[in-house]
Amino acid sequence: EQGKKVNNDQSDTLQLAVVLLGQEYFGLDIRFINEFTKARNIIPLPNCPQHVLGNMNLRGSILTIIDIRHTLGMYSENFLPGAKIVVSSAADILVGVAVDDIDDIVQLNRGDIVPLPVSTHPEVLRYAVGTTHYNQRAMTILNLPEILKNKDLIVDER
Repeated sequence: EQGKKVNNDQSDTLQLAVVLLGQEYFGLDIRFINEFTKARNIIPLPNCPQHVLGNMNLRGSILTIIDIRHTLGMYSENFLPGAKIVVSSAADILVGVAVDDIDDIVQLNRGDIVPLPVSTHPEVLRYAVGTTHYNQRAMTILNLPEILKNKDLIVDER
């Protein structure tokens, strides 16, 4: 019986935060996440697009909270009181991405990532790295920096 080869090369693995949006699992590369926090006291902003949920005080800094579900072609509904915020500076801006829950942090072999089926919503295909199995279900791995560069998510401050 041969022993398994231990490979410590980090380029072969990807560390992901597993988040829930609705009933779907999504993986976010941990390198682009500053921290996780609870959604609390989000102050809605007047005259902002629907995906901008508002601002939140994060230890004295103002953090804009966004909902990426519409960007992914998903139905946007109100977040429950237990919603979480993924704080990211992936696109050179500090922003909070609202998610229904943060399920886990996992390490994944890059070889376990496969392309998404062609029947996947075009917006998900646009922002996805691929898919893998998680808890006997499919998990879509998202390219968070690419999502945050989406011009539709930018609020014109003029």
